[in-house]
Amino acid sequence: MLSRGPQAFRAALDALAAAAAGSGAKPHAAFGSLHEIFRKNYADFPEFDGFRDILRDCVLDHWPFAACATVLGKVQQERRLQSVLAASQATGADPIVIQALLVEAGALAADDPRSFARQTFDARRHGGMIAEIPQLVCISRMCAEMGASKREFECLEADGVLHPVIRNPLVNNRWRLSDGLHLVEELLATACPVARDNDAWETLQAARRRMGMGLRILLEGLRRGMLRAGQQTGRSGYAALLIAKENVDCLARAFQEVQPERVPGALALSAFSRSIGLRDRSCFRSLVEDGHTPASAIRHLATGPALPALSEAHVAQFHRRFVTVPTLAAELGLHRNTVRTCLRDAGVPRFSPGGKDYGNIYLRQDFDFRIFLRR
Repeated sequence: MLSRGPQAFRAALDALAAAAAGSGAKPHAAFGSLHEIFRKNYADFPEFDGFRDILRDCVLDHWPFAACATVLGKVQQERRLQSVLAASQATGADPIVIQALLVEAGALAADDPRSFARQTFDARRHGGMIAEIPQLVCISRMCAEMGASKREFECLEADGVLHPVIRNPLVNNRWRLSDGLHLVEELLATACPVARDNDAWETLQAARRRMGMGLRILLEGLRRGMLRAGQQTGRSGYAALLIAKENVDCLARAFQEVQPERVPGALALSAFSRSIGLRDRSCFRSLVEDGHTPASAIRHLATGPALPALSEAHVAQFHRRFVTVPTLAAELGLHRNTVRTCLRDAGVPRFSPGGKDYGNIYLRQDFDFRIFLRR
């Protein structure tokens, strides 16, 4: 095996690491005496550095060692991998919550059969997201801090104004409190005092119901100065925000009269992003904004700026240049886990020009389809 070179040696080590049984299996359990020999007997022999480096890289790619840990004679400057179990212990969150968040972020497969101790993820890429978990709150806390009723908050979510950090409804604490507080602060920043009995003003909730307009349109009207903001005297928070009915009526008329410039067969970026397995919609939007794949604009002159969308030709152009795990699985008739394994074993890099992260997107030209034929 060694006669076939470093890549063959590493492939054999990866196979041993993947086959290590048990949630508490350590590197020495996977590699046996080979690990102990390099850790103890030949730790100071420079002629074995090449072998030791390959083994160390394999260990760090499969086991979550913390920063400052010594792995085969070398102190690690930063954590490379984190496990679901260790993240749970560090944050105090249930490992099921950690797992759900990582699945949504594309860091773990939903059907990963490994134990929480062996389910690992890129600590550098997702460490900030995990560190944020203790600060997440439930809907009741969000409503209380924002000064909003549960119905008002549910409408903000339904209309796409606020988004949960964790989408799994079975998770209780899944909201970033700062998102709600910043929204309230922004909306009330320019509000003028309004008496409680002033019928010329109404709440956002009442305007939404009366005119059948989404909250995003009303909020965009406030941000663009098309609606006047008021704050009911004696009250605070989101529920205290008022808008002038006269302005709402004008905005509604403009909304009805001005027709949007539509692209025939256009597909919203968020919908296409989900269809190709990118749960983080900002990744695909960045791909478009940076000019790596084309899109058209859908504009509503009364309510906001042009929004990017994909025509059928743009979708086809994306698929000619890029692939993702779900698109490859559908194209080849393989399970997604098989596709992931093939991409990893073949060393196919994700598309990241200049080191920018666009999610799990690959250039079609970067791999040979024959790697899948051996499966």
